[in-house]
Amino acid sequence: MPLLHSTVGIELWQLMALVFLGALLDAPGATARQALFPDVVELAGVRMERASGIRGAIQSGAVLVGGPLGGALVVGVGATTALWLNAASFVVSAAIVAVAIPRARRELDAEPPGRFFAELAEGMRFIWGRRLIRAIVLTVLLTNFLDAPFPVVMPVLAREAYGSATDLGLMYGILGGAGLAGALAYSALGHRLPRRLVFVCCFSILPLMYLALATLPLFPAALAALAVVGFAAGPLNPLLHTVSSEVVP
Repeated sequence: MPLLHSTVGIELWQLMALVFLGALLDAPGATARQALFPDVVELAGVRMERASGIRGAIQSGAVLVGGPLGGALVVGVGATTALWLNAASFVVSAAIVAVAIPRARRELDAEPPGRFFAELAEGMRFIWGRRLIRAIVLTVLLTNFLDAPFPVVMPVLAREAYGSATDLGLMYGILGGAGLAGALAYSALGHRLPRRLVFVCCFSILPLMYLALATLPLFPAALAALAVVGFAAGPLNPLLHTVSSEVVP
């Protein structure tokens, strides 16, 4: 994207195509990270709740730092340079995974891999045949669909209602910081709390952010709403990762 922008220029349809391609290619990477996680937890010798909470805290911490940093970079060096730096960060991340994470000690499956579509059908049958996993998949599918406009709406909201990329970075920073606190809280206390109650309570709070932002509140009120929702959202992904890792072979 920054290469096209810096050379021949980029049209809106090309930008949309690149966004679609990036999301499409991100799916195998996300699946690989999820599959790698139980092995890393086993090698570390920690509780799954604790490891999932730490993982969620790292992700929220990245938003906490990355949001304000991204806003500052856009203002300071321009959007194109910020995109180049973002691309370089993915290369560094891949190198860390390749070099620093040891291979799992578990025995490799001796069965030869089957055909792609046969394995895909088997996976779908597994999901649909287990009520808990089916509920998780359908819930995440629906919420991701409804939440998809959020990254698009947030920059527009920050520009039209509050004025600058710095405000957008601060909003993402507050959201990420609160998510970091929520994930750390789950990491410390998650194994003592009833999972269903935690999920229902935290999930019920999420719509409040959209209701609050829809009123175009003053900037401090918007930050407060993001903080509350971020803290409630912090435990959700660690909780779902914990349950999935326990149930999915």
